[in-house]
Amino acid sequence: MVDRKRGEIFYNLGLTLHQLGKHLEAAKHLQWALKLSPNNKKISESKLLIEHNCAKNPKIPCNLTKPKKHKIEGSDTISSPNYMPSYSGSGY
Repeated sequence: MVDRKRGEIFYNLGLTLHQLGKHLEAAKHLQWALKLSPNNKKISESKLLIEHNCAKNPKIPCNLTKPKKHKIEGSDTISSPNYMPSYSGSGY
């Protein structure tokens, strides 16, 4: 079973990569988003997806491979913040 949210995640990554000028990577993510969520109209009717489709854009190769896993920079160095301050004694 496919997690439909994954399609939206790949779509959002594709939008971000497009804004960064990384169009081949954007195309991979947008096309993978469509594979994962073909019934999601936000994805399937996206003008950007059409622009990054190999049938419409000769700069984009057909049969793009699945995008590589991404690691968010710094995600392995940041410890979880403690949002709840510890209080000793009476207070609140």
